[in-house]
Amino acid sequence: MKKTIQTGVLSVDMEKSGTFLSTYYKKMIIYSPLWHQGKIIGGIHLEVPIGDLMANLLESKKIILITIVFDAMV
Repeated sequence: MKKTIQTGVLSVDMEKSGTFLSTYYKKMIIYSPLWHQGKIIGGIHLEVPIGDLMANLLESKKIILITIVFDAMV
C-alpha cells in the first residue's frame, strides 16, 4: 500500500500457494491511491477471493488437455 500511495499507481498482487506446476490462487489484492482535488490523500485496499473461480478454471484446463491428447491419438 505504501508504494501505491507514494507513486500514485494502481497495483495488483495475487496470493497463491502450491508449486510451479500446481499453483492455487487464493485471492487477488488490489491497491489503489485515493485522490482528492489532485492530491493523494490515502489508499484503498481491496481483496477479492478467487479460489472457487480458479478451481473451476483448473478443472476446465484438465478436461481440455485430456481432449487434446485423445484427439491427437485419433
